Amino acid sequence: VAMSPHYIKIDRAIVNDIHNSSYKQNLIKSLIAFSDNVDTSLIAEGIETYFELKTIFRLGVRYGQGFYLSKPAPFPQDISPDILQEIDELVDARKRTKYSFDISVSGMVIRPLTLPANSMTCEELDNQFKKNTKNTHVVITDNGRPYAIITRLYFYSYLSGNFGYAIYQKKYIDAVAKREILCINEYSDLRTISRLAMSRRLENLYDPIIVVDNQGLFMGTITMKQVIKSAFDLEIKIATSANPLTQLPGNIIIGFWLEEILQKDKYTLLYCDLDNFKEYNDTYGFPRGDDLLKSFSRILSGFIECLPNSKLGHIGGDDFIIFSENAVSEKHLEDLCTIFDKHRRDFFSPDHFKQGYYSAINRQGEKKSIPLISLSIAAITDNNFFEVPHPNQLGQIAAMLKNQVKIKNRETGKSGFLFDRRKYSIKNTKIGSINK
Repeated sequence: VAMSPHYIKIDRAIVNDIHNSSYKQNLIKSLIAFSDNVDTSLIAEGIETYFELKTIFRLGVRYGQGFYLSKPAPFPQDISPDILQEIDELVDARKRTKYSFDISVSGMVIRPLTLPANSMTCEELDNQFKKNTKNTHVVITDNGRPYAIITRLYFYSYLSGNFGYAIYQKKYIDAVAKREILCINEYSDLRTISRLAMSRRLENLYDPIIVVDNQGLFMGTITMKQVIKSAFDLEIKIATSANPLTQLPGNIIIGFWLEEILQKDKYTLLYCDLDNFKEYNDTYGFPRGDDLLKSFSRILSGFIECLPNSKLGHIGGDDFIIFSENAVSEKHLEDLCTIFDKHRRDFFSPDHFKQGYYSAINRQGEKKSIPLISLSIAAITDNNFFEVPHPNQLGQIAAMLKNQVKIKNRETGKSGFLFDRRKYSIKNTKIGSINK
């Protein structure tokens, strides 16, 4: 028997402790991809902690139930104000996606014909549409808040037939209006809007999108033509700024990310650099060097899958940066270093790997014994600053930390990391520090 369910419920066994399980998170991603393709919505059951709620929401599940939200009851209960505030904060955090360009949705807004509830009949709207052919849709509001829309195409389709117009001619347009509308905040991110718009039901797919302010009051609408054109321009901008070798976001996007994350209450920045990469290129050739960088980018991409709310960018050459909105433990970085050291065997000849070094010309033109490539990681967190630092000053601190890690790596022959334990005061572009 063929089945096409409107909803699929995710068992609590999958939801339980999902924030600590990359396996479960990847399973949810697969279910979301499936539900998008078959126009089905997912419901997560058994949500019992904030971290489970946050992870489920971040992955893209939009319906849920569980003790954390509300206890079972004979009739639906109101969610507590504290939980509602947490949900609002999760929604706010998603308003700007990981590709955060300064494209103002409010600047795209148009003000269509707007009517209060029960104020116009279908006959009057018919005359309005005939009088002004540029009117493509009407929005109905209640105390300034939008709740229904009528497009020209939908209106005449709904009233077509032998008796359609005769039946609704004298009735208010509210009787035929669409209540299923897409409302977005004026500060919503364009890529999020595109995803939400294209996930609507087929009959609503190309309806205008309604824009509201922070109080939910109607501002105007944007058409799908505007969204598609702007999204196309944005994708071109993203593509041209990506690193051509690894296809990871490049410096333009990294700049936006950096400014954005420095406004967060909690964050960790990981500056990742490969030691002795120039000498490796000179000895093994640029094609092998490119293969090493692509392999390294895949390792880092896998690493951030275990870090919720994290992003990876390619600064250039062998320099990468990871942004995380959470604290990153030393255990995480130890695991990353171990994984990299394990994979570097694939990029050296058996003799070089066995002896742990090879001969090459260094930057001073001298023939030296060069250690195997290792990974240096400089970790900077929100705890390092009394106030929000300038993005350029972070590079100075990271360079200083990486130099210390490189010295240690030369001694051990292994990859390493260093968390900065100092507290910085940023004054007049000079860096002062106070040891903890």
